[in-house]
Amino acid sequence: MFLLIECVSVSYLAYATSSQGLYLFSLVGAYLVPVLTSSGENSYRFLFSYLLLLNFLFLLVSRRHPWKISAFFIALADFIVYFSWASGNISESDFYFPFAFITAVMALFTVREFIVAFKLRKTLNVSSVVLLLLMQVVFTFAGMALVKHHFPTLSSLFLLMVAALAFCWSYLFQRTGYVAQPPEKKTAALSFSIAGLLFLYFAQLNFFDDEMWLCLSVILMALTLIFIVQKNYSTPGTWYGLGALFLVFGHLISGIHRSSFSIPVLNAHFALFILGAGTMVYMYLSLRRLTKLVSPVSYVAFFVVILAALIEVNFSVHSKNYRTLGYSYVLAFFGVVSLLPGFVFRLKTLRFSGLALLLMVIVKFYLYDIWVLNTIVRIIAGLTLGVGLVVVSLFYQKLKSKIFEDVS
Repeated sequence: MFLLIECVSVSYLAYATSSQGLYLFSLVGAYLVPVLTSSGENSYRFLFSYLLLLNFLFLLVSRRHPWKISAFFIALADFIVYFSWASGNISESDFYFPFAFITAVMALFTVREFIVAFKLRKTLNVSSVVLLLLMQVVFTFAGMALVKHHFPTLSSLFLLMVAALAFCWSYLFQRTGYVAQPPEKKTAALSFSIAGLLFLYFAQLNFFDDEMWLCLSVILMALTLIFIVQKNYSTPGTWYGLGALFLVFGHLISGIHRSSFSIPVLNAHFALFILGAGTMVYMYLSLRRLTKLVSPVSYVAFFVVILAALIEVNFSVHSKNYRTLGYSYVLAFFGVVSLLPGFVFRLKTLRFSGLALLLMVIVKFYLYDIWVLNTIVRIIAGLTLGVGLVVVSLFYQKLKSKIFEDVS
């Protein structure tokens, strides 16, 4: 009790003299109190009540002194003590009191950074962004340990709560009226939006057992992220958007199962591929005037559609010979689809993409098809390839001067 009174007295002296060093010294003593007075009992209600009192006193001190180092010290000390307690006592306690403690700590720091300290700073402080991001990560681990031990089925719900908290902070960083450069405000808001979407993604992983539903939720998450990046543009945000698209592509590939293809083209997996490609096109159209980083995205979207068609052929055509022929028809179809708008709209890259696809069909026929296909399929492939080459050559004679032409 004497040490506690001494710590409170030193804290008041530090507050009055505006000495952060003295205040940090008092905090060290205050956090040593439960360690020095512990008798080995699991008195977690007293422990967390005491720590919450220290946090509340810190909030009062922050009304006059928005100290940065002290904020990091208290945040880390809170969770170090918490994890030290949880490592051996989490199974012997209830859920509600420890969870109320970590939630209350997050609430107090939210009030401090967006209301109390803001009134004194009037500027966007990078330390606030770093502190809140750090606290959110630690809060997530602390909360997940509790939830998984007591209510494992509610893990997704807790992650949704963490995501909602991140979105709330993102909104507050945009609306509190910080006197700062717009790029700084956008970066801070975007950081918490990205964090919110990341926690939302982990919630989806915990909630969805079906890969199709998980893939759909990831696509919707990517669409949301791209919309946020469009409204709060920054280069890091663009990279986050590209990462989200890569995540979408990975889930599309991982979700391939033969049972998904009962009806060719008219199935959920093909629809998800098209929706994923549409998400990529949306990103390209939304950000092409802001950055050149998204220039390849439209071509990746085109590749995704081709891949979806090839996968449909693979699972829908059971004969190996006709399946191989189907691959050639898909490549030829998309080659023509690329060539026509390439000439009409004078898009050189699109024209070369179409020519490359048609060249792949020709090379595939002479190096593979002609040696492995049976006689009937080989004749069909040869006839269709010959007709196709004749048609292409006729167009080439008329349009060869435009092969290298591009939009000026």
